Amino acid sequence: MFQPDLQHTQLLLAFGVNTVLSHGHGLMMANPIVHLRAMRARGAKVVVVDPRVSETARHADVHIQLRPGTDPVVLAFLVRHVLSTKPDSDYLADTAQTASIEQLRDATAPFDAPNAARICDVPVATLEELADLVVASGRVAIETGTGTTLNPSSTLTEWLAWALSAVTGSLDRVGGSTFNPGFLRPFEDALPSGRGDLGPRPRSRPDLPRIVNCEMPCAALVDEIEAGEFRALFVRAGNPALAFPDNSRLRRALRTLELLVVIDVRPTETTEAATHVLPMTDHFERADLLTGYLQAKPFIRFAPAVVAPIDQRRQQW
Repeated sequence: MFQPDLQHTQLLLAFGVNTVLSHGHGLMMANPIVHLRAMRARGAKVVVVDPRVSETARHADVHIQLRPGTDPVVLAFLVRHVLSTKPDSDYLADTAQTASIEQLRDATAPFDAPNAARICDVPVATLEELADLVVASGRVAIETGTGTTLNPSSTLTEWLAWALSAVTGSLDRVGGSTFNPGFLRPFEDALPSGRGDLGPRPRSRPDLPRIVNCEMPCAALVDEIEAGEFRALFVRAGNPALAFPDNSRLRRALRTLELLVVIDVRPTETTEAATHVLPMTDHFERADLLTGYLQAKPFIRFAPAVVAPIDQRRQQW
C-alpha cells in the first residue's frame, strides 16, 4: 500500500481528501487533528489542494482552492518544476530508465506556472509558493482521496502523484511515501482461495467469470433477472439502479422481481422499484465502531449514538 510517512515528512500534499472528517483515505488514523498538529509543531508543512474550504484545509499552512477536476495540472506543474530545478538524480539513476524520465519531462513541459494557474484558476504566486515548498522539503508525502478518485482524471492524478514522488526521491523513503505489502502480498504472488475464475459462471452470461470470493460481476445482474435466474434481491445501503451499468434497463428489470428488499437511510432510484423498503438508522442514530484497515498502527474508536432513531428506523443487524 502507498502510505504517506506522516511521522517524518516535512511536507504533506493532500489532494481531494478531508482527513479531519474521514480519518484518512489511503492511510487511516485514529486522531487526525492530533497528527496534523504534531506535524506542524515539528516544523512540517501541510498543503491542501481542494476546491472546498474543508475541515482539513482550515488546518493547512497552504490551501490551494483550484478549479474542480484540475488536480493533475497542479501535479504536472510540480513535476515539471522539480525536473527543471532539483530532481533527485541519484534516486532516478537507480530506479528509472533515462528514456522514461525524458518522456515525463516532455509530457509535463506545457504546464509552466502561468499556464497551470490559468487552467486551475489560481494565482501564479500560489503555485510558485507551492513549488518552492516542494523543492525546499526534498521529499514529499502525498495523500489523495475521494475528491480525486471520483473526478474524470482520477487515474492521471494518481499517476502524476507517483511521478512527483519519483522525481523527488520520495518513493519508499523516510519522509516520503512507504509501501506496506501487508495481506495483499499473497494475492499478488499466488492464486489463493477467492481469486481466479471461480465457477459456476452466471447462466445468462457465461462469458463473465466469478471472481473474488465467488462474487458475480454487477454487469450480469440485469441479464440474470431478465433470464429468470433471479426472482428476489436484497440491497443493503446501495443504489444499483443508479450505479450499475445500463441502469435504465436495470431499473425496468428490478420492477419485475417478485421480491426486492432495500435497506437504506433515504429514498433512492432503487427504493422506487422496491417491494419492501426497510429504513435503517443513519450515522447519528447508531453507535459506530471505527477500525482503520489501512492504518500504520492498529486502532479502534467507539462513537456513541447522538440521537434516538426516529419513526420506523432500525439498526442494520
